[in-house]
Amino acid sequence: MKTLKKYSFFHPLALSFYSRDLYDDVARNGKGVGFLYLAMLVVVGPLILTIRTSLIFSELARTQAPKILNQIPDIVITRGEASLSVPMPYLIKDPDSGKTIAILDTTGQTTTLEGTSALVLMTKSRLLYKKSASETRIHSFENVRSFTFGKERAAHWLDVTMAWVAPVLFVAIGFVSLVYRCLQTLLYAAIAALFASRRPDRPLSFAACLRIATVALTPAFLLNAVLSATGRSIPFWNFICLAISLGYLYFGVKSVAAAQPETAI
Repeated sequence: MKTLKKYSFFHPLALSFYSRDLYDDVARNGKGVGFLYLAMLVVVGPLILTIRTSLIFSELARTQAPKILNQIPDIVITRGEASLSVPMPYLIKDPDSGKTIAILDTTGQTTTLEGTSALVLMTKSRLLYKKSASETRIHSFENVRSFTFGKERAAHWLDVTMAWVAPVLFVAIGFVSLVYRCLQTLLYAAIAALFASRRPDRPLSFAACLRIATVALTPAFLLNAVLSATGRSIPFWNFICLAISLGYLYFGVKSVAAAQPETAI
């Protein structure tokens, strides 16, 4: 018969590092499979990564973007043809390296990106840009009836991008992380069941194994979060995390096996 649960939802964040009683309580008196707790853990990594990435983008937008935006001339596209009021070919350069990153030329002198360091080329009737080192995409202005572009609109687009990059990044990374961690927890639960099978007198249900696995992942999760927050790296860290998690998984199963009474959980 189950007793009242001793520990709250947040206790494993600290006690998972050392408490045998916690693992026993989670397995014996916990409810469900630990999905909500796992979801809470998964949020930490993407949140830290999103914050760090947003800070980097914000710094670039504050320091580097204005140097490029100020080089953008007014561009008018009317009935599929672009026109500029600056001498051409007009070059937009990287403010730090001085390399050309974009070429604007409606005169026909420049027709390809080959042999240049530029990533973008705008001609009178089309826009070419390098998607990768081996692939160049082309967009025709044929269907463009009227469009104007300049540094003010570029700045607006940058502001919109900055406003959306954090939530989109967080949702995308969070979803992928949650799916990955759910599969990982299922695998670890199977390993926990294998550990538990060595003590047939103390059988564990698969739901209890899932809860143990989720708590056993906590130390590696938190240590990884600390490294991510500080921007540091450790050689073979993924293998170290694997060893830590499997060690705590075994510790958790042993903690349940050592507790009384000798009944199925």
